[in-house]
Amino acid sequence: MKGPEKLYKTTIVIWSEYHPNESGVEIDRLTEDAMGGESYCSKEETVAVEGKALSKDPDWDGTDFFGAGDDDGDEDEDEDEDETNGEEVES
Repeated sequence: MKGPEKLYKTTIVIWSEYHPNESGVEIDRLTEDAMGGESYCSKEETVAVEGKALSKDPDWDGTDFFGAGDDDGDEDEDEDEDETNGEEVES
């Protein structure tokens, strides 16, 4: 499968009084802290990266996160069908 032609790369710098990885803090909490004033966001930059520049970008690892191989993009659908002859099972 062919990868994306163009992606948007967003760089965000957030200053906090705690180490998020050591504290078990997820990225959404870190951004919420910055939005609420508990941490400080000093930079937010978004750039389009496309074509050959995408494969050469040092931050791009080629991860396929757009539902490749899944025709409808719903990855959870198959997980709900488990030896029930196609019937959905409540999780």
